[in-house]
Amino acid sequence: MTIYYIGNFDNKYSTEQYIFECLLSQGYDVTAVQEDMLTSKQHLELSEGYDLLLFAKGRVKDGVEGLEFLLNNFKGKKAFWLFDKMYDFRPERAEWMDRIIPLVDIYFITDGSAKEHYNKFKTPYKILRQGGMKPYYGRVKREFQQYQVAFLGALYTDERKKMLEAVDKRYKLIIGGTKDMYQFRGQQLADLCASVPVVLADVLTYRDGDKIKTYKDYWSNRIYELLSCGALLVHPYIQDKDFWNEFGKDGNFLFDEYFIGYEIGNLDHMFKKIDEALTMPELARKEMQNKGRELVCGKLSYNNRVRSMMRHIYSTYAL
Repeated sequence: MTIYYIGNFDNKYSTEQYIFECLLSQGYDVTAVQEDMLTSKQHLELSEGYDLLLFAKGRVKDGVEGLEFLLNNFKGKKAFWLFDKMYDFRPERAEWMDRIIPLVDIYFITDGSAKEHYNKFKTPYKILRQGGMKPYYGRVKREFQQYQVAFLGALYTDERKKMLEAVDKRYKLIIGGTKDMYQFRGQQLADLCASVPVVLADVLTYRDGDKIKTYKDYWSNRIYELLSCGALLVHPYIQDKDFWNEFGKDGNFLFDEYFIGYEIGNLDHMFKKIDEALTMPELARKEMQNKGRELVCGKLSYNNRVRSMMRHIYSTYAL
């Protein structure tokens, strides 16, 4: 099969780059084209004769209208795999979905919380999570050893900012993963995980009255990336059966096997779990780190996700 793939390939750690590498390793003939570089007509000309047009956000120079033109005129099959929360979050994302879904043959999405929206369309879809790419093994770096806790992620909600302010008052905290702070990926992230005793994670939340809640059936790639880099991870509980199936056994939660779970919005419980992680015996720490890395780089790897994607495409359409 020949695949024309539009995505973000400027960053060697982008999800699209991981998918591209997996497709190549599985024997597919793939052309990766950086998004935002060409018009829809240029893409249409270059993609002539390909079996499959694959994309994520499908950014072309002439905007959503250009993407619609490309999808209406491409003669092969069309599919996208998106990694963001698209519905019930930002109106422009929902509009994009409403316009693009009817124009593809099948799509894959990590957000399982919006099935009522997906089911409005006749287009088949599959919930397909992100995964681990390859295992990284960190080296202790002196510049990070002064910290007790590391947090990786964007600071885009007031709740998250308040949470980190509280953490910073109690522990020596380093924050990374935002545009104006440390950018940790790959080996550098593994070195951070080897040097800082605890890595703290959060999930996307919303406020319901006086309560902070998680979105049902949605989480980002952060957990897979951190575990693949050997983090001793303190991560929120997500009360969802699909999350249990990912990180549990036979549908049961096995927290404290791959990572340590805490109750979202409960600072006292989070502090308790961080304290437990900081005092964990070295042998137990290494065992948890190794189990987490093996899980996301094996069963939950991008290689297996891509095989699943292509299996669905093949079984649904004779390409």
